[in-house]
Amino acid sequence: METSSSYPIERLSRWGSHFIIMSLCNEAACQEAIANLLIYLSSAKSFWYTLNTSHEHGFHLANRFGMSHDNYMALLVAADLARYTNGMLYIKRTQWELFLRGYYFSDVAFEMEKKKMMLGRSNKRQEFYVIRIGYIGMDSPRKFDDQGLDASPPRLASLGMTQLQFHRSTEDIVLHTKIQLFELVSHILILCFCVLLAIIVHSLTVTMDGLLATSKNSLLITSQRSIAGSWPKSVPILS
Repeated sequence: METSSSYPIERLSRWGSHFIIMSLCNEAACQEAIANLLIYLSSAKSFWYTLNTSHEHGFHLANRFGMSHDNYMALLVAADLARYTNGMLYIKRTQWELFLRGYYFSDVAFEMEKKKMMLGRSNKRQEFYVIRIGYIGMDSPRKFDDQGLDASPPRLASLGMTQLQFHRSTEDIVLHTKIQLFELVSHILILCFCVLLAIIVHSLTVTMDGLLATSKNSLLITSQRSIAGSWPKSVPILS
């Protein structure tokens, strides 16, 4: 028989197990969807894509996936291929390498590298990861540096339709992950706002108390002076 003390613990244990199972299911589903899309993209000529640079670059993998920056981040986090910390996306290199060497890609080869260089208008060297997708032709760049920053990904038939199917297969998981990621951030922002508001209110209260005390002192001094001024300086002695 379940006791009152053990029942909440068992419920918590069940909830934790359910959460882990759901996370693993989401991870597997996302990785399978990404794998299918990468296999499709591999039917085009070789091209290097960045994994975690500015989304404005045409060679960012998110653009090839046809995804927004937030959806792309949520997708990689759900697939356990990246982590999201302090507003930044950090690629899990080991997880990516295991994923690319997995059974999904028995007939397809990829290359992944870590780069440190300047991109676009930035004057600072950035650290980021790149991945090569597609078959190597005579004119295919062997390195990301040889590709050029103005290069455009090769065209593919039915790319838009494939992207749409990919979005539909992952939209529920992406939405759920976005809520988890950005809800925490919003809670932190709300907490910071409340703390700041409390500090401001406290400062205003202290200031008002000080002003009231000063005003009372001034009134008291003025009143005392008024009384002292109205009191006769000398009283005649009646004989």
